[in-house]
Amino acid sequence: MQLLRLTSRIVCGTLIILVILSSSIALASESPEPVEGDIEKRRVACYNGDNKPTGKCADLTPRGITSTHNCVEKRGGTAYWCVHKGEGVCVTGKKHMKKADMEGGECLA
Repeated sequence: MQLLRLTSRIVCGTLIILVILSSSIALASESPEPVEGDIEKRRVACYNGDNKPTGKCADLTPRGITSTHNCVEKRGGTAYWCVHKGEGVCVTGKKHMKKADMEGGECLA
């Protein structure tokens, strides 16, 4: 009888741990989607790869790969190029860049 109680406690404890781990993994793997048409609400990771800046960002000088807020505050950037899910966006204006909350894109000036 004691063995049965011990086994049921182990199984119950294991199930609880598995539920907690699976929900933690699910939360960690979900990345916020960009809000279409509102650059200030984007929270994205940029994957520029070999994609070159276009539009207003095309003729600017690269200042390195960084986040939008560090581009403005530490590198003197005036624009930011980010490719997310194959779509490129050029963010201009220091106010917009600070609020964009993007990581891994190209700082430009």
